[in-house]
Amino acid sequence: MAQQRKNKTNIPMRERLSALYRKGEELRFNAHGVVNRSKAELEERNEALKAALRDNEPEPEDDPDAVWPTDQDDVIFITPPSPLQREMALREASAARSRFILNAKRDEESSDALSTRASVIEMEDEELIEFVLNMDEADRREEAERSVRAEEEWKEFSDLQDSMRRWAESEDPDAEEWKPLLKRDLEYGQQVEAEFKRLTEASRESLKLVAREELEERGTKKIIEMGGNVEFMSEYQLWMMHFACRDSRNNDELAFEHPNDISSLPEIASEAIADVYREFIESEKAAKNSPRAEAGSLPSVPPNAQETSESSTPEEQTESATSPGSSKLPSTTA
Repeated sequence: MAQQRKNKTNIPMRERLSALYRKGEELRFNAHGVVNRSKAELEERNEALKAALRDNEPEPEDDPDAVWPTDQDDVIFITPPSPLQREMALREASAARSRFILNAKRDEESSDALSTRASVIEMEDEELIEFVLNMDEADRREEAERSVRAEEEWKEFSDLQDSMRRWAESEDPDAEEWKPLLKRDLEYGQQVEAEFKRLTEASRESLKLVAREELEERGTKKIIEMGGNVEFMSEYQLWMMHFACRDSRNNDELAFEHPNDISSLPEIASEAIADVYREFIESEKAAKNSPRAEAGSLPSVPPNAQETSESSTPEEQTESATSPGSSKLPSTTA
């Protein structure tokens, strides 16, 4: 009985704490568009109009882009999805990616498969080589990191990582005492970059000896994978926005029954929801990528070199996977 009573009190407590620390933003819509002025600003505007009328003065100029709140506004509360909802979105997105890849491979007459083959056939030999080369970039970079770490000079690489973590957590990361460490960290990044460039050039020369038919096959496979990644991201974002939209009166309830409900909204509404959602995502990425958060926990590179750390969020993974040759992607639907 005591355990049962404990559970009954803990559940409401967790709900209250969750609500207390929930961050979010209200999004208001009315016949004039997305509300971009607060009720406080509306009251100030009305007071200014009253004062002008009372004092027989010209009315203050109104901002033509202002959309003022009304009592008939439709309100949605936008809040970051929970970890459980993120996992659900990942599962749905993974299924969408698998469906895309399977359909493109099984049905050679499908629009996706035809678009993919056409994209590859249209490439010149050098363009196709560079495309395949770019798509294998992550593998070569990992190989470069392994090669450098295998050197006697870097046998204590874990010590460097630990030191960089201590630097990230220090009160004064710009202190003189840290300069030798940062120089050492930079040297590691430079060596990784040099090895990466060597492997890239070797791979380029090797691909020049590969038959055109095999290159087209590799290119087709890569584009299908990229298309699957785009499909993954589209589905992931759709589900994440679905979970982010809550009832304004009860933030624990979702505002829509299904993610497709957001897709069917007027463009101005769906874009406004997407903009607020992206703000939350960007703030999370900025916090994660802060040098005081994870610096040194992964291989570092010179400031002008490409990052060597592996993306840890779906947004970053898709950016990394689809950046080379993105103009060659087949069209996909959300």
